[in-house]
Amino acid sequence: MNYYIVSASLLISLIVTLLFAFYTRRPVGRLFWFFVVIFLSTWTGQLWIKPLGPVTHGINWVPLIAVSLFFSLFMLALISPAAAPRSTDNEEEAPMVIIGIFFWLIVGALLASIILGYSRMSNNLIVD
Repeated sequence: MNYYIVSASLLISLIVTLLFAFYTRRPVGRLFWFFVVIFLSTWTGQLWIKPLGPVTHGINWVPLIAVSLFFSLFMLALISPAAAPRSTDNEEEAPMVIIGIFFWLIVGALLASIILGYSRMSNNLIVD
């Protein structure tokens, strides 16, 4: 089992989050949950996607970068623009509640995927 996966996922997620903050002109401090989703998805991608590309320190970088960019673009599509005015209507709060529920479902699914990924790896190591 390669323990560099977590540190590489942290590094790639931090770089993608900083690029996202620069691109959208959002304060980095407000992007904590964005970072969490990108980190968990990057970690999951490294566990489940077939390794390809160059290997450095036992880490395949292509799946890490591809998954982090895919999820960051996915999150970019979900997150409203920073300059959008906030409405106080109850009709406008419903989409935000749905996005909040969707966020927690994604986080739960990513955590379950990480646990199952390591479980799958440990089952493959058992030799009869």
